[in-house]
Order: sequence, then C-alpha cells, then structure tokens
Amino acid sequence: TGVNETGSCSDNAGNSSSDTFVVRYDTTPPNTAATPSRPPNGAGWYRAPLSISWGGTDATSGIDSCSATVGYGGPDTQGATRSGTCTDRAGNSSGDSLVVRYDATAPTGVTAAAGRAPDHDGWYNHPVAIGWSGSDATSGIASCTSRSYGGPDDADANASGTCTDVAGNVTAVGFPLQYDATGPAVTVTAARMPDHDGWYNHPVAINWSGTDATSGIDSCSPPVTYSGPDSGSASSAGGCTDHAGNSASPPPLSFRYDATAPVTTAGATRSPDANGWYDHPLRISWSGADPVSGVAACSSLAYGGPDSGSVSRSGSCTDRAGNASAPSTVRFRYDATAPTGLAVSAARPPDHDGWYNHPLGIRWTGVDATAGIAACTSLTYGSPDATGGRLSGRCTDRAGNASAPLGFGLRYDESPPSLTSLVLRPLDGAVALRWRVTGADALVLSRAPASGTAASTDVYSGGGGAFTDKSVENYVRYRYTLTASDAAGNIAHRSGFATPRPVLFAPRPGAHLRVHARPLFAWRPAKRARYYNFQLWRDGTRVGSWWPTANRLRLPSRWQADGDAQRLVAGDYTWYVWPGRGARRLGRYGPLLGKSTFVVG
Repeated sequence: TGVNETGSCSDNAGNSSSDTFVVRYDTTPPNTAATPSRPPNGAGWYRAPLSISWGGTDATSGIDSCSATVGYGGPDTQGATRSGTCTDRAGNSSGDSLVVRYDATAPTGVTAAAGRAPDHDGWYNHPVAIGWSGSDATSGIASCTSRSYGGPDDADANASGTCTDVAGNVTAVGFPLQYDATGPAVTVTAARMPDHDGWYNHPVAINWSGTDATSGIDSCSPPVTYSGPDSGSASSAGGCTDHAGNSASPPPLSFRYDATAPVTTAGATRSPDANGWYDHPLRISWSGADPVSGVAACSSLAYGGPDSGSVSRSGSCTDRAGNASAPSTVRFRYDATAPTGLAVSAARPPDHDGWYNHPLGIRWTGVDATAGIAACTSLTYGSPDATGGRLSGRCTDRAGNASAPLGFGLRYDESPPSLTSLVLRPLDGAVALRWRVTGADALVLSRAPASGTAASTDVYSGGGGAFTDKSVENYVRYRYTLTASDAAGNIAHRSGFATPRPVLFAPRPGAHLRVHARPLFAWRPAKRARYYNFQLWRDGTRVGSWWPTANRLRLPSRWQADGDAQRLVAGDYTWYVWPGRGARRLGRYGPLLGKSTFVVG
C-alpha cells in the first residue's frame, strides 16, 4: 500500500515544520501460468478443441492485465506451443507457454485376420483367435482388439474389433465368418422288427440319417447289414458329418442279436446217492448255456424205476432269441432195492467167563443183485462197558441203499475196579490198612519186605475195607499190594509202604550213645496236639524239660535245668513225652504218650 517517509524544515528563528510522502515501490514481476480448459488424457494428448487462458499473481502491486484466451482445434500435431503474459500495476511483466499435443484423427488402415484357416469348406467348427491391426500418423496406435470367437453358430457371423490410438480415437472393423461348432442330429434305425422276443437271430440292415440347422448335412455312413457277433447290446458304428466338418454318432441302437443256439447239457437235479448210483426217484433236467440271450426253456422229466445199470433219456433247450439246441442224452444208473441176506460174527470168543475185556472186531455181511455190496458194518468195539449190550450193523449197496439193521449182543467190561485210596498207618508191632474200592468182585492184600528178594505173602482176602496186620516187626519197612479183580477178569493194583515202630522210636529203646552227643528224639504225633512236653531224666533225676511244637526234638549240646548247666554225660537216661492241648498257658496235657531209655557212656 506504500511506505510513509516524513521530513521537516527550521528557520533561523528556530521555527520548524514537517511533511510526509507516501512511497509505493514494486520491482518484482508477477507469477504467470498458462491453464488449458481441460486436462489432456492419461498419455498427454488432446483429441477435441480446447481453450488456453493465462492468469497470474503479484503479492505487492497486484495484476494489472493478462493475455487474452486463445483456442486450439487443429491441425493434428505432436506439439504446438501457445504463449501469453501478465503485467502488474508497477509495470513488471512475465510470461508462460503451453505445449499442446493434438490428434483428432482416428487410426486408419484397420484390418482383422484369423489366427488360422477355416476348419472345413470355409467353415470354422471350434473357437478361432482373431486379431485387429492398424496405423496412426500422429499419436500412434495404443491398442487393438484380440479375441476368440466361439459362437453362437451362424452362417453370417460377424466378429467386431477396434484399434485405438494414443489420443483415444477409435476405429471399429468387423470380421465376417461362417461358424458351426454343433454336430448334426443323427438317428439310426433297423430295417425290420426283431425276430423273437425282442431279439434278432439272422442278419438285419442298419441305416443312419441326420439334420443340421446351420451348415447342413454333408454326408452319412452308408447302410450296413449286421450279422454278428452275438451281443445283448449290439450296435454298428456310424454317423453323419455337416458342411462345417462336425461329425456325430447316435447313441447305440438298442437291439439284441443272437444267431447261436444254446450249448445244452443234461443231468440230474441232484448228485448220485452213492458211487454214481441213484437209489430213490430223481428229476432229470436239461440246462443250457447261452452267453448272449440266455436260455428260455429246457426239457425236464422224473425217473423212479425200474432198477437198471444203464438208463438213458434225451432232451433239449431253446434260448430267448428262438434258437433251439440239438437233443442231448443223459445216462445214469438206478437201484432202489436194499441188500439182503445179512449175517454178523465176532472175530474171537469172549475173554473171560462170557465177557470181553479188551477190544474185539465185529463184521456184518450181505448180498445185492443190482448195484452190488459197497460196504457192511465192520467195527472194533472197545467201549462203553455194557452188560448184555446190543450192537447194531447193516450193509449198504453201491447205490447207497441200506439194509435193515441186524443186532449183535455181548457183555463187555474193560474197566478195572477203582481203587481210589489205600491208607497205611504204622503202629507199634502192627500196620493198620484202610482202602476204598468200587466195582471189585475179589480183593487180595499181600505183604513183602521193601528190601531184599523175599517173596510176598497174602495176608488178607475178602470184600472188606480195612485190615490190621499184626504179624510184623518194628523198624522193618514193608511193601503192601492190594489187588482187586472183577467178573470180566480186569485187575487193579495199589501199593504202599509202612514201617511199624513204637510210639517213641528214635533213638531206639536201649540205644547206646556217646558222651556229648546231640541225638534226635522222635515220636508218633498225637491227635489235636498243639505242642509237647519233653522231659529227660538221668539216673532218676530230671535234667531237662522242653516244649517243642513238632513231634521231634534235637538235643542241644548244652542247656540249663533248675539253674544248673547240663550236657549229655555218662549215665542211664529215660525220656518222656506228653501232648499239650489248647494254649500252653492253660497247661492242659493229654495222657503220657510213652517213655523210652538209652545209655550214654
């Protein structure tokens, strides 16, 4: 807006006055810019008229004037420059220019070309690539269409494409073509109706025909005459082709062809009863094998006699296509009569008093007039034991007919008596024996010393269950054998050993022991005894007392008795044993088991 500058004057009398001068100063040119009426495209080109204006800014004196707006609408150019200026109020000026690239002309010489030649007779029958190309003298080509045509089918199809220059101008060109990618519609027919039940059984003509809505039919397969092979889904290859080269074959013609008669076999509906023979009524059926149409019907009959070693019958089969097989004959053997004249015998006489006590052979025999005897019962009898048991056997012929059973009676026992226990209890100068036996008719008890070769002696016979042998010596080991026998002669044995001895048996009464020995004292156990009181006396004085829980005691080398130290020294000794009942603190003793003596010295 200006700067104020102030000054004054004074006279000689000292009077003064002042005045102010406003100074406006600007030596800087304005900022000038050229501005188009719209921006160019992304590539910096214009393809339609535009206007260019100039404007400026000045921070001090401000803009006074700018160049007038100008327009540009051609000619096409790769760069036309338009310039202008702005002046501020102080008279300073500056300028700016705009380079205009301008192309309003679309590409020229645009053409389209297919990527390959037509598929057949000028027609395309599957997608084809098409590319467009062209030229542009000013801004140059930016892009051209490249596409694939795959339909719709059309005899006058026209694929459209373009080329675009850098300035955005577009030229469109079409590409005419004939296109048909659809095969023709084809039908196939037989020249006549099936011969039997939907089947052909002799040659038949097959024809193909077709239609095509776009390019039309060019050709179809010539007719053929089908005469095989046999098939349940027979068909002949064929079809039609249209002018575009598309071929089509119809779905297989659904017809069945079988000109071959079935292969027929005959046989019984069941296997022979035995050895290739039938022994009761059977049905003979003919069966066929026809791998194509299958068997429709076969002969069948029943046979129940007469008996014969050679029977023959004939029959045939027909398949579903109407083909019949040649007759087939079946031969078989038939016998429904059982063997006769049965007899039975044992291989040996009874073993003992009319009884068998070990396995024996028994054999049955018979005759058969037609098929002959195949087998008769032959067995070895060995169980179960039976009194008056009756066995049954029969004969069977080769046709499987069995005779009525014939019995054979016998008494059989191979089981010896049962000796379930033999208990020996040695006593003082005797042995008590108890046993348990079942199934015995006689018992014998024998005795012999266990060592040496002395013969055994029978000491008992009868039917009881106990015996006490009192003709024995103490400290001798005996072997007892109990023999049980039954009425069939079966024998069972059971043995045991026993050594009779006194109640106090170790050391033996009157034995001589050395000084300081440690003898083992042993006695017969007492019933219900939980412990024992053992006392040792020497020359009439008790020298020891012990309470063992077992029926034996090993004498210590030293011990205490009534406060005195003791050991086994020379003298005459006596020992006693009492059985204890219940808890020891109760002091309940049974009667004295016994006493015995020995000598030390």
